[in-house]
Amino acid sequence: MPLLTPDLIREVVRPQYQDMALCYQEGLSRDPKLAGTVEVSLTIAGDGSVIDARQKDVPAGKDKRPARHVDDPLTDAAVVSCVLTKFKALQFPASLRGMMTTVYPIVFATE
Repeated sequence: MPLLTPDLIREVVRPQYQDMALCYQEGLSRDPKLAGTVEVSLTIAGDGSVIDARQKDVPAGKDKRPARHVDDPLTDAAVVSCVLTKFKALQFPASLRGMMTTVYPIVFATE
């Protein structure tokens, strides 16, 4: 049973980028200038199942403005919800480390 390393986490998440891009495409249909980052706080159980996936806290004031730059937190609720749903469905390898929490940023931009 391996330790769940950042490289192993990336190996599981990267194949899902296309599905997450579809979430973003729906957001672009509502706001063609939409861009930003969803920082996913991910809690993974020792058996590799996802216990929780939520957007890392968005700083006060930034939650009301539309995201226009990759450094902005993405605030489109439908896109964020869709991305989090994709993360919740992931299955990681079981780990000797047991339960762990990590932050995984997903960046969306048209350029």
